[in-house]
Amino acid sequence: MNKTMVSYIKKMVLFAPLANSKNEIRNFMVFLIMNIQAMEQEVLHLPIEDRARLAEKLLSSLDALSEQEIEKLWLVEAQRRAAEIDNGTVQLVSAEEVECRIQAILK
Repeated sequence: MNKTMVSYIKKMVLFAPLANSKNEIRNFMVFLIMNIQAMEQEVLHLPIEDRARLAEKLLSSLDALSEQEIEKLWLVEAQRRAAEIDNGTVQLVSAEEVECRIQAILK
């Protein structure tokens, strides 16, 4: 475990119980997101065998989610997709267009 991850864990354990205002909680969430991004970058530099093993563990951990956790994840995904539509980063495709594309692929 590297210094970044150790620091992350220490701050998470020490700070989370003390966060008693919305601003402190927001700051803590920003801290978590920034550290998740740092972990992602580190993981992407691991050898392929290590990345594959980690990916397998992460994927298998998703099987143990409760209905509430799954519902929450779908809500987050729906909000992400709605934001992409609102921001114009994706374009909507009509059902008719999707059907035409599928028919073209199947020919």
